[in-house]
Formats: sequence, C-alpha cells, structure tokens
Amino acid sequence: MRIAKIKWAMPHCYALIFFIIILVALLTWCIPAAVLIITPVTLPGGETKTLVIPGSYHLLDKVSSEGDLRQGITAVLAAPMEGIIKAADVVAFVLIVGGAFGIILRTGAIERGLVALAERLAGKGILVIPIAMTLFSLGGATFGMSEEVIPLYAIFISLMFALGYDSMTAILILFLGTQIGYVGAMTNPFSVLIAQGVAGIQGNPQLWLRAIAWLVFTLLAIAYTMWYAHRVKRTPQKSPVYENDCRNREQFLSIQDTSVHFSIADRVIIIAFVLALAVISWGLITRGWYMVEIGSVFLALGLFSGIVGRMGH
Repeated sequence: MRIAKIKWAMPHCYALIFFIIILVALLTWCIPAAVLIITPVTLPGGETKTLVIPGSYHLLDKVSSEGDLRQGITAVLAAPMEGIIKAADVVAFVLIVGGAFGIILRTGAIERGLVALAERLAGKGILVIPIAMTLFSLGGATFGMSEEVIPLYAIFISLMFALGYDSMTAILILFLGTQIGYVGAMTNPFSVLIAQGVAGIQGNPQLWLRAIAWLVFTLLAIAYTMWYAHRVKRTPQKSPVYENDCRNREQFLSIQDTSVHFSIADRVIIIAFVLALAVISWGLITRGWYMVEIGSVFLALGLFSGIVGRMGH
C-alpha cells in the first residue's frame, strides 16, 4: 500500500487573512488589555486632528461587568464582516479605482503605448533604460502599476538582447522600475491613500517629501541598472543568466510583433490618463481631496476610456 505524499502549496490569500484573524483572537487571551483616551484637537491652521491625551494609558480587566474582551469563535467569524463594514469607504474606493484601471488595461492602450515607446527608443541604446524606468517608476508611484507590465517582459527581453544586454536587464527595467515607484509612492491609491485613511490623515500633506523620496529611489535604481547593463555588455559571461540567455537568445530575437498598432484612440486614452493624474495631484495639493473625489476622477476616466476604446460591455 502506497501512501500518497501530501504536496505543500501556498495557501490562498483569503486563507492567510483568516489565519491572521485567528492568531489575533488567540493573542487577546494572553496580551494585557489597555486603553488610550483620544480627543479631537484643532491645529493653528484650522485643521482638526485626533491626538492621544498624555498619561491616559491604563490597563483594563479582560472580564468585567461590561463584557469579555477575549475573542472567541463568534468574534472570529464576525470579524471579516465587521471589518468590511468599518472600512466600507476603503473597500468602495479600491473597487472603483481597480475597476476603472481594469477598463483602461482592457483597451490595451497602455500596453501598445509602451511597446511603441520601446520600439522608438530601440536605436538609442543605453537611453532606453533611464527613460523606460522613469516611466514605469512614475506609474508605480502614482497609480500602483505592478503586474500590468507582465505582458511586456518578452518584448523588453528581445529589445535588451538586440541592444547587447541580457534578460536580467529587462527584468530590472520592468520589475525594479515599477516596484521602486511603489516603494516611493506619491499618490498610489493602494498604499498611500489607504494608509492615510487608516491613520485618519486627510489630503496628502507630505506629498513633497514623498516626491523627493521617489526621485532619490528612482535615480539609485536607474544608476544600478545602467551600471549592471554596461557590465554585462562589456563582459557577457558576468551575467548570472548567461547560459540561459545563450539558449534562448535566438528565440527572443525572432519575436516580431507586427500586429501592434498605436492608434489615435490609444493616444487619446493615455492623454486622458495623464490629465486625470494631473487633476488628482492638483486636488490633493490645493483642495485636500480624498477617496471620494479621487474615486470620482478614476470612475470618469474608466467610463471615458471604455467609450473611446469601443469596449462592447
């Protein structure tokens, strides 16, 4: 009788979240309960901010006449619903922004625009790296571009091979470019705005500081990628993927996508997208916009892109 091996697989993200809820519920049985008293304070500029009263921290009894602070199975099962209800504004914001951006991606305008840009820069050699990485980093910093670049890997690997670089250079341009922008995000709705919502911060008061951080991080990433690209072009054997590239180089160099046509509609959608980001930045800086206003702009952008892109849905 053979005993089948149980193959380990990464749990689904929802399962991981539920495990975290269970862990936190268990911690309520061993971590002391305490409370802080907070109060709204009006700052000199007229802004209202919630602050903690100094010295107000004190411990609480876990079991009292007011109830039991320890969390059981009932609280665990109710936690997902209660969390969604309390964060309804964040959930609605993510759904609207994600849906609007999904419409834009469905039109294919951004993908075709990036391909057209890569083809236009193909004869510029090393300039492809800083220009492309700046655009990808800006996308990550403003609207959370990340997995949207996956369809571009084959195209950029082919482009890097044609310029004398390796496939790792393409990975650095696409992956490092978008992720360094995500780290130095300025208006990314999936990181900055949600975090501000949790912290109770309205508007984007530290936008200038985030812009400086984004610029520094992006310049460092570009400098490293250009140094690496120059190194492997001069001595290809120093590439960590040299042997793999030798096997696959001809296959990638044979890729010719003649079906890509950057149309007028694509240009209109991308221009509208850039204008929407400019309007959002203006609203954050001068009007203290938050999730409702930004979500409205993205919704209008999604509807406009769907109409211009002639989506039949």
